[in-house]
Amino acid sequence: MRILYLVPPSLSDHDAARLGLRLSWLAANRGASPHVGFLSPPDREPAWPAGIQVHLLTEAWELGTLLNECPFNLIVVLDWHRPYLLFEQANPPVAIVHEMIANPDLETVLDLLSDPPMDAMVIQSPYLHSMLAAHFNKRAPVPVCLVPPCVPTDTFRPGSVQAPAQRRIVLWSGSPERRGWLDFVPLADELARGRDDCEFWVIGGQSISDQAGGHLLRQVDRTVTLKYRFRWIQRFDYWRLPSLLALVSGSGGLVLATGQEDSLAPIVEALACGCPVMAPRQRDYEQVLRGQLAAGLHEPDAVQDAGAVFGRMLDDRGLRLELAAAGRHLAEARYDLNMVAGAYLEFLVKCACEPPSSC
Repeated sequence: MRILYLVPPSLSDHDAARLGLRLSWLAANRGASPHVGFLSPPDREPAWPAGIQVHLLTEAWELGTLLNECPFNLIVVLDWHRPYLLFEQANPPVAIVHEMIANPDLETVLDLLSDPPMDAMVIQSPYLHSMLAAHFNKRAPVPVCLVPPCVPTDTFRPGSVQAPAQRRIVLWSGSPERRGWLDFVPLADELARGRDDCEFWVIGGQSISDQAGGHLLRQVDRTVTLKYRFRWIQRFDYWRLPSLLALVSGSGGLVLATGQEDSLAPIVEALACGCPVMAPRQRDYEQVLRGQLAAGLHEPDAVQDAGAVFGRMLDDRGLRLELAAAGRHLAEARYDLNMVAGAYLEFLVKCACEPPSSC
């Protein structure tokens, strides 16, 4: 089965690596032939896995030519709307699936579904999926499939470090490109005031604009304590994340999620590596951090409660061991690449082989 993925030029390196994982799995395990298409030159050229064909399609006629010369069984549009303008001219004769790797608000998705230009939708957010089911009484205008983020648990696994960090590392799980740090900065500053043994790291952001990057650094510079213990690693190779998460866990630190972040992938990767995760008690975080892992949840916008949870997670060694084991178990049971990608492919095959209304 040939699948054409149309991706935005601003796709981050980490999101491109996560997509590449799934595409490689599809090609290796089910004989699919995934292609990646850009409708404008990418901000950076990601290192796509071997066997993934990449196309630059800046005009409608180029897309039309590709569709004629290399018939596809399915087109998957990732997180943007421009392809639909070209579809009006190229008129692709195949089913179109809209896939959201970020988690927008409910109003954005409802607006897209008010006159859906796609035949099916894939989303990663269990919260959003349940809200859509309730809104449409389980009869959405197009089929909506929940496909959670996945992680190769054979690579993302608990590890050890030879030289532990001198301070506990608190790693923010967000994407600077999506401005989730707006919540992180004030929370981290409050947490830093109560502890002198922690430093706060942010990774990623290589595609962040100079204006947004300057905004982030200015916000940090205005803090009381955080600015003295803040580290921004603007570019970090995705495949080095397991080593980084081992360093965070080995330092006695944790991964910190904040309210405005819109992707669960960094949380899932941390859990797979046995790294404790702290997050506000809301939306998808409550869906993921259940049972023992709920010990890492704090009330939103409640600094005192966040500080109490933060302290317990740093200082209670027994709790840290329990969270590490529970997180690893959850990642293997629910988010492993082989399981998630298999269910994902089944949905795509159904969309490609059956009428859109029934896929």
